[in-house]
Amino acid sequence: MKKLMSIAFAAALAFGSLCMPVNAQETNVVNEATSNPIDWIEGSFTSLQDGSIPLYTGDDAFIALSQTAYGMNEEQLQKSEAKFIPLTQKKIENPRATANDVEKMIMLVEAYGYDASAYEMNGKIVNLYDMLSEFELSFTNDYVFALEALHSGNYSPAKDSKLDKDQLIKDLIALRNPADHAWNYTGDYTGTWGSSDTDTTAMVLTALAPYYNLPESETGISKETKDAVKQAVEEGFTYLKDFQEENGAMKSVWSNGNSNTTAMMIVTMAAYGKDMNTEFVVNGNTLIDGLMNFALEDKKGFGSTDKNDLDGYGTEQAVRALIAYKNAKVGVPYYLYQAGVKLNENRFQVNQPTVDETINEKDDVNTPDKEIQNGNKQEPVIKDTSKGMNSSLFVLALCASAGLVLVRKKA
Repeated sequence: MKKLMSIAFAAALAFGSLCMPVNAQETNVVNEATSNPIDWIEGSFTSLQDGSIPLYTGDDAFIALSQTAYGMNEEQLQKSEAKFIPLTQKKIENPRATANDVEKMIMLVEAYGYDASAYEMNGKIVNLYDMLSEFELSFTNDYVFALEALHSGNYSPAKDSKLDKDQLIKDLIALRNPADHAWNYTGDYTGTWGSSDTDTTAMVLTALAPYYNLPESETGISKETKDAVKQAVEEGFTYLKDFQEENGAMKSVWSNGNSNTTAMMIVTMAAYGKDMNTEFVVNGNTLIDGLMNFALEDKKGFGSTDKNDLDGYGTEQAVRALIAYKNAKVGVPYYLYQAGVKLNENRFQVNQPTVDETINEKDDVNTPDKEIQNGNKQEPVIKDTSKGMNSSLFVLALCASAGLVLVRKKA
């Protein structure tokens, strides 16, 4: 069956190439990964971890976040955690650590199922959010991932904290380019490198998504800030629309269509629950069609500007995009950087029954629980009553057993 499908697929491509304009033959490619991205995700993970492609600083944290979002069993989680948390922890312990390093550490810790506000590090319990508040936020991405870090742990700092969400969002919006209402990495729009850029703008919109999607009462921000978010997001999407090419890929201000920018746009679309089959579509080509123009045929990863040379940065970001695309539902926001947190939130939860499987005859059903008497009653994780009996049934069972014994003795 697979051979027949492959032949049909090849024939369709050959026929299509004859019908397409010459300049579109290599770009408007239908790829089976559009409907089944899982092979490229797993192949890319292998390439990213076996040392076959060089990685940029910071990529390791995002590889780990993608792994937790994709889903792992306990053995895989332990292996991943043992590799990636020490790498990130080493960075935050360095005297030259940045706010971005601490933000990534928070996101990782939460993604693996720990509490970043009370995390054991070097034998001490550390509040990583307090650690983050000691840093000055300088670049646009510092604000972006500060919001992502707070969202990952559903953490609400004190109003007088540097991490007050309302103020963070105001400061982030204030970093926009007044000319086109978009963002760049530095927040500086003067000089040669002073233009806005698509990648940063997409990442900002991703960080603002929860505050756009949720009602004001659930965001912890003021109505004024909520209104500012709405305007900034809508203007941000308007800016990005001008950067999609005919093959569906997104281009940056410095290069033609590439996997990196396209990937960040897919993550953003998923965060708003947008329909990627109808929005950001050019000549019938979607963003995922655009991304797959950079997918290597051997399924080992992605190139940056073509599909010939495996690129670490392009592959790592494409993995993020494919996971977001795989889980995206129209009208249902999918927060990639919080996906691992949700999957692993009960990782260390011990499911212990709260009802004894046997009942002590001396126990009185009217006697309060010992936990209540001691004033320490806690809500059970899972209340297991499947093997329990109430006292009446237990007494009946005893009587029935006794009767059988008497009958046997008489016999």
